[in-house]
Amino acid sequence: MGTRFVAVQEEAVYGTRPAWTPKWMPFLEYDITPQRNVIKLEESYRMQDDGAIYGGYVETGNLRMLARPDNMGELLDWLFGSVTTTTVDDMKKHRYTPAETTKSFSMEVATGITDSITHLGCVAKGLTLEASQGNPALATWDIQAREEDVQYAASTFATPPVVRPFVLADATATVFGNVLKAESITFNVERDVPDNAHTSGSMLLPNIITQGFKMSGEMQCRFESLAQRQDFFGLAGASDTPQEEVQLAAVSIGFDGAPSGLTHDSYDLDISLPQCVLTENPISIRGRDKLMQRVVFESIYNASNFVDLWNITATPA
Repeated sequence: MGTRFVAVQEEAVYGTRPAWTPKWMPFLEYDITPQRNVIKLEESYRMQDDGAIYGGYVETGNLRMLARPDNMGELLDWLFGSVTTTTVDDMKKHRYTPAETTKSFSMEVATGITDSITHLGCVAKGLTLEASQGNPALATWDIQAREEDVQYAASTFATPPVVRPFVLADATATVFGNVLKAESITFNVERDVPDNAHTSGSMLLPNIITQGFKMSGEMQCRFESLAQRQDFFGLAGASDTPQEEVQLAAVSIGFDGAPSGLTHDSYDLDISLPQCVLTENPISIRGRDKLMQRVVFESIYNASNFVDLWNITATPA
């Protein structure tokens, strides 16, 4: 069995593979499924379906990877739709912000045998970033593709990753400036791209339609005070009962990752959401077990919502 990996590259034209100089990445799990939408024909004169036609075609599924500072950049770009890169202390800071439109990419999946699977017109619809104790941070990407094309020969894996993934020990999580002792962190990004927006002329999706954008998450934290319960009630640090007005909480999650050897001392991933609603705050009490609470948040629009990725690559990678 040969090497398995994915290769991705941005498309200049939706659904058209560019001249192929992709980024190669190993993965943990690939599960993208073609959906042909077979429509059975049932009329009055037979007990069984007596025909079938094809409706719209689309491919949907997930790509799961280790969350590394050197493999998230392009997918974050295609998910958020906007990125600005600056040089700071010898490193590159890529800042991602939500945009109305997004870009498509082609993706080749090397299966380990002679043949590869090539997806065209791919859209990054979502990200679930998970960090828990005892495990590397994981990034699960929600992918939608327009079609497959079998005409391309399999690529050869170019450069294996050299930077370790982020881990929970890298992370600092704060709500209203209060540092939480989080035993697990989940951060979700969702771009609403309908997979049934077919039009006349073809059973393939004609373009990318973006509808909504959402960022949310939750943290399983040690329960050491009622500060988060007061924030949940609606008035930061001062409310012991539910309030009528929503108190928006600033949530930040930062991963201070592997040493870089440069002036900026590490590879980082920083999530900044200045205005969030705390939607859940259950507190679990079991006998003499450690006290835990779950802090669940949803981001509200703010011009300062961003995700920063620090690495040494001039373009998002």
